[in-house]
Amino acid sequence: MFVKTGGCRRFVYNKYVEAREQFYSDNIKGRDLTKDEKNKIYKGFKYTTEKSLCELFPFLKEVSSVALQQARRDAQKAYADFFAGKKGKPHFKKKKDGCSFREVGLSDDLISEHEMWLKIPKIGKVAFRHNHIPAWLHTKGIKRKNLTVEITKSGRCYASICCVYESMNDKEKSFSGSDNQAIGLDFSPSHCFIDSNNQPALNYVPFKQEAKRHLAHLQRNFSRTKKGSKNREKARRRLAKFEEHIANKRRDWMEKETLRLVRSYEVIGVETLNIKGMMRFSHNAKNYNDVSWNKFVNILEWKSKFHNCSVVKSDKWFASSQLCSHCGFKNKAVKNLSVRKWVCPSCEVEHNRDHNAAINLRNDAINKIKSTAGTVGTYACGGQGSRVRLSSYVDCSLKQEVQFVRMDKSNSLEFEARPPKGGG
Repeated sequence: MFVKTGGCRRFVYNKYVEAREQFYSDNIKGRDLTKDEKNKIYKGFKYTTEKSLCELFPFLKEVSSVALQQARRDAQKAYADFFAGKKGKPHFKKKKDGCSFREVGLSDDLISEHEMWLKIPKIGKVAFRHNHIPAWLHTKGIKRKNLTVEITKSGRCYASICCVYESMNDKEKSFSGSDNQAIGLDFSPSHCFIDSNNQPALNYVPFKQEAKRHLAHLQRNFSRTKKGSKNREKARRRLAKFEEHIANKRRDWMEKETLRLVRSYEVIGVETLNIKGMMRFSHNAKNYNDVSWNKFVNILEWKSKFHNCSVVKSDKWFASSQLCSHCGFKNKAVKNLSVRKWVCPSCEVEHNRDHNAAINLRNDAINKIKSTAGTVGTYACGGQGSRVRLSSYVDCSLKQEVQFVRMDKSNSLEFEARPPKGGG
C-alpha cells in the first residue's frame, strides 16, 4: 500500500508537470513575448483537480486523497521556486528514484507510545519497533504538522513526523566572553574542518573514498547487466543499498560531531562557501562532495537552537585565510590555496593556513556576538512566537524504518520498523 500510494502521488505530480509543459508549448513557446506578457498568460493556466483525475483514473481512489492534494501542491511550489529563480526547472519523477507521500491534518491518536504503532490514512495501524519515543513529542505546545512516508531507492521505507514548536527558541543565550567558550571551524577537504585549537574533526573518515573499491565493484556489476532484466534490478538495489549505507555513516558522524560542538561551546564561527563553485574546477571535487560541508553547517545551526550555543556565519568575502590572526595584516600573496604555511610580513609570526583561518573565524564570531549583545553577557535569540521545525534528521526527531509484515483480520496492514543500519 505504501508503494501504491507513492506511485499515485508520483502520477499526479507528473500529470501536473505534463499539463504545464503542454500549456507552455501551446501558448508561449516560439512567441516573442515580454516577461509581463508571459506572466499574464501563465495566470490563465488551469489544472485538472484531483477529483476529476480520480474519475479519469479510478485507481487513484484506492489511496488517500490528501496525499494526492499534497502532490499537486508540491508541483505548484516547484514551479513557483523555478520562476523565482530559487531552483531549477521541475522534471518528471521516475519510479527508480524512489517515492514518497505526505499526510496533513493528523489526528490526536496518530501515534501510540505503548502499543508502538502509527495510524496512517487508508492504510491503518502501522506497527514499529523503536529505541525510545522522544520526550518532546508529548510536550505542551508541540503541533504535529505532517507525516511523511519515504521509499528509498534501495526499497527501504521510512516514516517521519514533522512537528512545530511555537516558542522553543524564545529565550536569551549567554556568552561568558572567554575564548575557551568560542571556536572557529575552517573547511578542510581531508578532515571536514580544522578548528581554532588546531585540531581536526574527531573520528572523521572520507566515507566514499574509504569504500570506493567496493563501490566501484558494485557500479561495474550494475553496468554489465542487461537493461530491463531482473539481474539489473538486483544489482541496482545492491548499489543503492550500499550508497545509502555510506550516507547513513556520514549522517551518523555529523549528528554526533555537531552535538559535541554545541554542547562544548557557546559560540561557533564558520565560513560561508560555494561548494558547487569550488567543485567545478578542482581536483579535490570528490573530497568536497564527500565532506558535505553545507549539510554539516545546517545540522550544526539546527542543534544550536536547543542549546546555549550560537552558530555565526562569516561573510563569503571575509578573507579568513589572508588575515594575520596576530596583528590583522592582510597578506594577498597567500590567496593561492597551494600556500599552506606563511610568515606575516608585519609581525613575522608563522601561520598554518587552516589554523590561522579558524582563529579568524572565531574572532569574527565573537565580535559579532558582542556587537549584538552590546556587552558580554546575554543576547536575544529568536523572537516572540518564533516557530522551530523539528526536522527528521536531528537528535530530537521521530523517524522509523517500516517494513511490511502481514495483513491482519481487520484488513489493516501491519508493518515492522527498525532503526536504519549505519546510524541513519
